[in-house]
Amino acid sequence: MTPSATITLTRVEGRVKPGAYVFEERTTRVLGRSTDCSPQLPDDPDHKTVSRHHCLPDINPPDIRIRDFGSLNGTYVNGEKTGQRRRGLTPEEAVADSYPEHDLEDGDRIRLGDTVFRVDTTRPQVATPRLARCAKCERELGDEAGRRPGELLCAA
Repeated sequence: MTPSATITLTRVEGRVKPGAYVFEERTTRVLGRSTDCSPQLPDDPDHKTVSRHHCLPDINPPDIRIRDFGSLNGTYVNGEKTGQRRRGLTPEEAVADSYPEHDLEDGDRIRLGDTVFRVDTTRPQVATPRLARCAKCERELGDEAGRRPGELLCAA
């Protein structure tokens, strides 16, 4: 069986226990403090800068992209702020705005408040067939190959 591609989101910083979430198939998740989020961050004073429904990872291993939902403080990808609703908008009003999606790569970091997730992608190794070559001239061999004990030789 060929191994499948995976996306792993690993909590690497913040005031939560480290943990890893492995995804092997197409899914979308919502990150935030709400009980319907997965991964869910605590709804406590240390995580008040994280919205209840903060951002959406769209996962299709080995690809992943992320979109901020118009959170109050934005989502950071490798230190660059993405999303964040305009001042004065309520979360309900921010739903009507559109926020760009960002493709993520292996090793990228997503920060929500003080919590950082590292993105790890695993791609299945595809074996490429090795072509037989002539022991004398290095030419690729086809059906015309003749055999000497221990080596392949072309007809030339």
